[in-house]
Amino acid sequence: MDNMEKNKKRIETLFWGSLILWVGMVFVVANFGIFTFITMGNAWKWILLGAGALALASNVFRSVSADYPNPQVWDWIFTAGFLIGGLSGFTAINFDYIWPFILIIAGVVTLGGLFLKKK
Repeated sequence: MDNMEKNKKRIETLFWGSLILWVGMVFVVANFGIFTFITMGNAWKWILLGAGALALASNVFRSVSADYPNPQVWDWIFTAGFLIGGLSGFTAINFDYIWPFILIIAGVVTLGGLFLKKK
């Protein structure tokens, strides 16, 4: 395994470990009422928002660091999905109308990558 692959594995482990920690913290705060604005009713919005923030930080870090592989299009799509899903609970954005467009964009990107690959 080369150095770039090790770094990719390291950043993925950091992301997933941080996300699991965030999910646990949100549920503890919601269950014990530590912050009144985080409840079990909106816990998933906070989880998605935190996942989006972690993914965004990871993507930006990988974009500016020469030691880590650049994020792929899917990384940015998942980041946008997490952020939109999380923010939809706190803004006037209705995620019910947006997520189908995210799926369509993901499909177009996937098919575009299939047809535009260099041989």
